[in-house]
Amino acid sequence: MENLKSLTKRKITHCYKNECFCGVSFEQIYFSKKIICFECYRTFHKNFLFLFESKNNDLDEIYLLEKDSFLRYYLNHIPIYSIKKIIQTDSESENESYSTLKNISTLPLPEIMEHSVRIRYTRNFSGFHVHLTKKEIIKISKYLFTEDSFLKKIIDKNFFIFSENNEMNSKFKHSYINILHREFYNSDNKKGILRVYIGEEDHFRMDVIFSLKNFDVNEMNTVIEALLKTYKFFLYLDHMIEWEFHQNFGFLTYHLTNVGSGIRLYTRIHTKEKTIDFLKYFQRNPIFFRLKNYTIRGKNGENSALESYITIGWDLPYLDIKKFYNQIKKKLIIWFYLFSYTIKNRCQ
Repeated sequence: MENLKSLTKRKITHCYKNECFCGVSFEQIYFSKKIICFECYRTFHKNFLFLFESKNNDLDEIYLLEKDSFLRYYLNHIPIYSIKKIIQTDSESENESYSTLKNISTLPLPEIMEHSVRIRYTRNFSGFHVHLTKKEIIKISKYLFTEDSFLKKIIDKNFFIFSENNEMNSKFKHSYINILHREFYNSDNKKGILRVYIGEEDHFRMDVIFSLKNFDVNEMNTVIEALLKTYKFFLYLDHMIEWEFHQNFGFLTYHLTNVGSGIRLYTRIHTKEKTIDFLKYFQRNPIFFRLKNYTIRGKNGENSALESYITIGWDLPYLDIKKFYNQIKKKLIIWFYLFSYTIKNRCQ
């Protein structure tokens, strides 16, 4: 699914419908990897189904469970919060001007995160256009990021121990209305970062970053448990909010390559001058063949140069709670043990 051009042009142009009502053709979506409106997924349902299934037929058996989980979610989901309905009833505030962050790649990462693992959650609120207006971004941010909002409450209740003296959070709070930045400490008193953004590529994005600085393989279980706890929290959010969703494709996103679980895992490594050697070594590692939607990025994100930093990411499958620990934990243990030895052998 990541390399869309792997299919022949003859196959992708065999469209069941010529274009969506927004005016875009399937071929345009295919080559740009982006949609114009969420109706595109429904208009070109058969084309996307062929595209996704043809790309995923060699995946590990764990991903076969995704379709069952998507169907369960689709049939059983009764959201508590509809953001569309909530902000429609919100009265206009007078004489208020806010700055909004437009590109999250401009945000600094502390040097403590030069070796880190990040789990990312992207979603789109049901009923909105793909691109939110500034007014919508401000309204949603004001609703979700207030101290008494349900989002802040469940983060504080179900997540980690947050730092009381958080200068970074204060800085972002006064600079941009559409970002929530929290520093936290996990059970081993190691520092991490939680960031929530409203209205960049997708409507809602949450990043949870754990440091791997001075990482020891004996700490692997602690890292995995933290990731599992975060994943479980994401699943909880899925049942709280009404998201854009398709019973076959999962959570609908602006970028075609992110559709599905919408949950991706990244490992960011400072490789010094050994970046290319590390990349070649990693690609020969058995872990490489077990990844879904495998991607490689440089220091500054997608399409940036592989100079001293490398970011390797892959999509996690979407599983319901009952199958969650039995299936995904085993895979995470294997992936991270292999990955930790890769780091140790090539980057230290």
